[in-house]
Amino acid sequence: MDKLKLGLEILNTLNEYFFEAYIVGGAVRDFIRNVSIEDVDLTTNAKPSDIAKIFSDVSMEGENYLSCRIHYKGCTFEVTTFRVDISYIDHRHPQSIAVKTLEEDLARRDFTMNALAMNKEGKIVDLYHGLEDIKNKKIRMIGNPKIRFNEDSLRVLRALDFASRFNYCLDDEILNSLTDDYVSYLKEEYIISMIEKIATNPYSLGLKYIAEYQILRGFPFYQVVCEEAYQAKYTKHIFALFFCKHNFLPANIKISNQEFKLAKDIAYLVRNDFSNLALYYGNIACLKEAVELYNVLKCKNIFVEGLQRRFEALPIRNSKDINFDWNQINPKERGRVTKLLEQLILNEEVENKKDVLKKCLEIEE
Repeated sequence: MDKLKLGLEILNTLNEYFFEAYIVGGAVRDFIRNVSIEDVDLTTNAKPSDIAKIFSDVSMEGENYLSCRIHYKGCTFEVTTFRVDISYIDHRHPQSIAVKTLEEDLARRDFTMNALAMNKEGKIVDLYHGLEDIKNKKIRMIGNPKIRFNEDSLRVLRALDFASRFNYCLDDEILNSLTDDYVSYLKEEYIISMIEKIATNPYSLGLKYIAEYQILRGFPFYQVVCEEAYQAKYTKHIFALFFCKHNFLPANIKISNQEFKLAKDIAYLVRNDFSNLALYYGNIACLKEAVELYNVLKCKNIFVEGLQRRFEALPIRNSKDINFDWNQINPKERGRVTKLLEQLILNEEVENKKDVLKKCLEIEE
């Protein structure tokens, strides 16, 4: 069943118990935009303890934050009590108190398009002209952007996320406020998570704003990563792009080990132009990703299938394929000799034959 329809059923139930309740935020925004709705959040004057008495399956982990989750007909709904944020800790986390009206609750929200509410009849409450902003594809802040960004610095990156997700422009008030460096208050983990979202969204507006307004100036490495992604018009593996250009990633950045390795593996294939040696030593599992990046950087149009055939036709696929009697080699020398023979064979300087390889080593000695 449609999740929005289930949300309306929950509203109806809360109303039957004489509580006000509304669907709010992104679900209403996306309903207006006529796109698929993933999450449906609700707001009400009921307390979590009230909700737990009405519905049979309620998670109360967020009760201290005036929040709970209703599990209803196979779906989960985040429900918050009407509240206002009275202060913020570390430019990120609000301290909230319950209030009595929807109007007070909507005033604390970030952008006008996220401050829309819907009652059980489907009527839209729009106190901040969010409908008009959606129509005009404009991202506008509720209140003074300087104050609201200073309260919660992540709002800056949320604005860029929406810009690149929907192809909506930031309004002039927001743009004029970006002379201040709000983002430097954030933890690096937030930066990584958000720029990966911004980069992989359908549109490049978020990266464009980062580049033009130096939004990540407090995190110079990530600022450069975003600028280069925007300039290259490549956003799929932004850390691999940086590795290709500079042949390193800073050791202390907080991306996952898996992502670090993927960036390195992609860059190895790209920087070595998919040579026989690169195909042999490289991670063939990321060949598709490497080809996509290579074609962008080199303005070429090579194909994975051709490289796959080349890989399969390599004269050796691992060191066990080397046609050589290893008993003739001092065990301490086997690593060096293996590397030498691999390179000679793969560069097609010698044939993979016992007598040829033996003679090759005699000449070397």
